[in-house]
Amino acid sequence: VRVSHAGISLVAALFVGLMSWNVSSAADASAESREAAPAPDEIIVRAKALEKLRLEITRAEEDVYARFNEINSTDRYDVHCYERVRIGSHIKQRICLSNAWREYERAIAEATVRGFTEGVAGGDSALAQASHANQLATEQRVKKEMNELAHSDPALRAAVMHLGQAYQAEELMTGLRP
Repeated sequence: VRVSHAGISLVAALFVGLMSWNVSSAADASAESREAAPAPDEIIVRAKALEKLRLEITRAEEDVYARFNEINSTDRYDVHCYERVRIGSHIKQRICLSNAWREYERAIAEATVRGFTEGVAGGDSALAQASHANQLATEQRVKKEMNELAHSDPALRAAVMHLGQAYQAEELMTGLRP
């Protein structure tokens, strides 16, 4: 599970699936927040509030993954978060990956390097492609298990709900979807 966009969409889908309150109230709140433009002296206060909210999101993500890691069926499905610098950037990005994703990522990289060192153009592409296909299939199983557990485990369900609410608050505050 990668948090970048896929993890957020997974948690968002879980949140929407678990949510039982009226969506129109959130739309009304969003419309009200857009109508009231912040005064210039509120920018610093809002920036601090946004920083605090993003810290809350990080903590909520950690709670979701900690509970999921406790109750899932295999350690390969455990999710851990890291900060990585994106290629072509100096800005760190938080990314959350399952152990299985990282195993397949390593296998893909090794196949590519092995192919280059053995003189095969493009690396060992058949092995890399097979590893990537396995990687994607395994991630679907991780997502399916997380979804099932979020519906059956009250603690995970509560953690997902809290994270979803934090994402909604960020969206309302910034006007941007995560």
